[in-house]
Amino acid sequence: AEGRLAEAKANLKKTLSALEAKADPLLKELYAVTLRFYADLLFENKKYLEAEKELKKAVSILEKLGEEASVQMAYTLADLCGVYSFQGRFAEATPLISKAMKVLLETLGPEDD
Repeated sequence: AEGRLAEAKANLKKTLSALEAKADPLLKELYAVTLRFYADLLFENKKYLEAEKELKKAVSILEKLGEEASVQMAYTLADLCGVYSFQGRFAEATPLISKAMKVLLETLGPEDD
């Protein structure tokens, strides 16, 4: 399993390097999503501050992309909320999950029963 994690990390870093300087909005969104996946890997390896840094970077990119990237923004905010919650940083986590839920409701609408 350790070898597969190292391989995943290497592949994510390679993808991040390839996408980092791209100007196309779709590629910027893909870069932000890849940052999110990389942050998840860091979190699983107990590198919480590094995961937080990558998620904040993804949020910054997605904010600039605007409404077109709103669903990914919601997922990224939820992941950042998870990092904060895991560390007991609930005051920072609470507004993020509220914002994520608001974005999803505005973008996707309420869930049908």
